[in-house]
Amino acid sequence: MFYSFFHKLLGERGLKAVERLMGLLLVMISTQMFLDGIKSYMES
Repeated sequence: MFYSFFHKLLGERGLKAVERLMGLLLVMISTQMFLDGIKSYMES
């Protein structure tokens, strides 16, 4: 939806960097949620 705007703003390399950063952030959040679920399961 906003691809053309961000492409003009960041360029191709900037977009790839942002995609990788967002992917890493998503993995970090999912890992934390998984560990919280394991901790909650072990406590009960």
